[in-house]
Amino acid sequence: MNTVTCSGQPERIQMSPLSSPPRRRIRRWFVWLTVLAVLVLILYVARAPLLRGLARSLMVESHQPGVSYLVLVGGDRTVTEAVELSREEGVKGVLLLDTAPSRLVRLGILEPRVQSYRRELEERGLDRERIQILSAGAKDPWSLARFLREWLGDHEGVRVTLLCHCFDSRRMQYILNQELGSEAESRIFIRAVPAAEYDEYNWWECKRGRMDIAESLLKLVHARAGRESENPWREWDYEAYERELKHLRPVAASK
Repeated sequence: MNTVTCSGQPERIQMSPLSSPPRRRIRRWFVWLTVLAVLVLILYVARAPLLRGLARSLMVESHQPGVSYLVLVGGDRTVTEAVELSREEGVKGVLLLDTAPSRLVRLGILEPRVQSYRRELEERGLDRERIQILSAGAKDPWSLARFLREWLGDHEGVRVTLLCHCFDSRRMQYILNQELGSEAESRIFIRAVPAAEYDEYNWWECKRGRMDIAESLLKLVHARAGRESENPWREWDYEAYERELKHLRPVAASK
């Protein structure tokens, strides 16, 4: 497009289209998208080592030969592992901790865990004389650790190995260190038992493994954040609720 200046000379004005974005901005977006694609590709190729590392960060393995007792804490393969470890020299037997029963156990719907543990141990060939049931009454890992501290105080020189789910072993070790201090390292050891369906090498391939590792991560963060809860969760007691409701009815009627 040409215009005429005051001197009568034509002047050319160049028009730039408004619809086309600047090339610099397009180049910048292209670089960022390329970097993002490369990072996604690296994470995909290296996903197995990264996921194995995540699982191992939740695991602690400190079992040593020569312990006196094996303590079953949790996990679906701990019974099988306990039978195998009971053949080691020096192992006197297995300790089963009778914890606080859940509502389903009190109603008779589920069997107490210590009873199912003892039955499975006997079915796998462990002598009944080598199985001891201790009334721990623990409601959480913190009270369980305190019970072990008192029990070990009454049994000088005894060393035990706790058998627990592999992804819960780091949290268990942390709680033991908080409650027992240096005594936890010298008298209590941990065997991280893998689940029946997965282990640290393939947990991401099944739904249960993904759910268990997410739950274990949350439990570990909660344990490190504030020790034991000042107001621990209490199971709802229907009978206590009915008694309280009957007590309130006369008060409401009088009004």
